[in-house]
Amino acid sequence: MRAPARVRLILSNVDQDLFRNLTGLLGETYFSSFQAEKYVTGQGVEELDPSRRAALAREILPAVEHNPVLIFHLRPV
Repeated sequence: MRAPARVRLILSNVDQDLFRNLTGLLGETYFSSFQAEKYVTGQGVEELDPSRRAALAREILPAVEHNPVLIFHLRPV
């Protein structure tokens, strides 16, 4: 498997509407049109039924990473 290019976002505050705002910039179908199966290869993968391969690829390599790294900068009170 190879991963597509990633985008790193640094936010100065919490944005509950981040993905809705990104959709406005990137287009309505950006996240739903990501073709993960293009990035998943390996022994036996090519022999899978295309719809099964696509489903497995979406599970392994989602369009949106749901495990963000949160860094808190604490200051003395």
